[in-house]
Amino acid sequence: MRAGISGARGVVGPELGPSQVLEMCDSFCEIAGSGACAIGADTRDSGPMLRRAAVASLEQNGTDVLDYGVAPAPVIFRESRRTGSGIIITASHNPLEYNGLKFVLDGRGVDAGTLRVAPRRGARHGKVGSYNAAQSTYVDDAAALVGSANAGTCVALDAGGGAALETAKKLLEQIGCTVRVIDTERGPNPVGGRLEELAKASTECDIGLGFDLDGDRVIIARNGQVQSPDATVAIGIAWAQVRGCSKFAVSLDTSSAIDEIIAEKNGSVVQSPVGELCVMNAIDEHGCGAGGEGSSAGFILPEFNYCRDGILAGAIAAIMSSSDALDHILDRVRGGVIRNKVAAPADSHGKIIESVAGLLQDEFVNVNRTDGFYGAADDSTWVLVRGSNTEEAVRVSAESPDAGRAEELAQRIGDMVAGEK
Repeated sequence: MRAGISGARGVVGPELGPSQVLEMCDSFCEIAGSGACAIGADTRDSGPMLRRAAVASLEQNGTDVLDYGVAPAPVIFRESRRTGSGIIITASHNPLEYNGLKFVLDGRGVDAGTLRVAPRRGARHGKVGSYNAAQSTYVDDAAALVGSANAGTCVALDAGGGAALETAKKLLEQIGCTVRVIDTERGPNPVGGRLEELAKASTECDIGLGFDLDGDRVIIARNGQVQSPDATVAIGIAWAQVRGCSKFAVSLDTSSAIDEIIAEKNGSVVQSPVGELCVMNAIDEHGCGAGGEGSSAGFILPEFNYCRDGILAGAIAAIMSSSDALDHILDRVRGGVIRNKVAAPADSHGKIIESVAGLLQDEFVNVNRTDGFYGAADDSTWVLVRGSNTEEAVRVSAESPDAGRAEELAQRIGDMVAGEK
């Protein structure tokens, strides 16, 4: 099981089961204290079992449970700003045999790697927490923020069988869209996933939205073309610029085209290590109004949610879909970053990256070692080699104005990584 800034994830049975959930949730209660905790799960078959274990831990520790049932991650993040804490039973975009937990405190993600302290068993203060089914105000809150779409806006919606379906559909309908649901079994990850049906539907609708299982990432389809994951961040940032935001934080693996979009409006951008929690920390540290992760199609608007929020980003894209500005943004990020991964055990990532860094450091004028190895050249060409936060793999990203050079770099560095395993 992997536990870190992206939560805890593992294969259900061999790596993750009720006993691990009880231990982590007991430890989380040590940090969160008693009070109330919002809880929800994505649609994996193992979700109800693991959710029952989480509820038992919370109640045992004197925490009142507000159970939102099947609910996307952005909903629980939003509700935890009111309740004080939250837990989402999800492995996000990982394969279906996985599940996991995301922990939230006052609306902000918690590094699951810190939840290894010895748990204290037994009810706090002699009190057992209560259990309550709950309803979220997320849809009303998001609709009030983004406003209304043009009359007749049609959105194709592919939730991939995940938890975003009902929430995204209700939000889109509330802001005035007609929603066409695409029922597919294309798997939990829309980034690089099989979105052919969504692409086809986007020729008949104004826009298509493809979500992962917990709804924190969304891929855009427009005029029959599936867009890069960076397009989601670019759309959100362009919308935030119109609202007056001028300072942004993005992860190191985000397309440099987004830096250019920000600079054209005299804005500024800071780079963070990859990971939702890392981007949020940069937003806090530098007082940024928005940000995101290009690789995960994740837009973050902290005034609304301290997390990647694919459902909010999808609504923003739907509202912009009747504007020429949307196609201008999509043209800017088309092509973009090449992202590959090479399978490698987590305990070998550091050694592999150090070896590859030694081979690459003289090739780039600007080197950043805050997250693996990042190297940039003078012509906006850059590469990133880092250990995955969620999988037993090393990730290789490359971008260049010269598409051929980007492909050559990604292939060559991928071969280096494979050779160091």
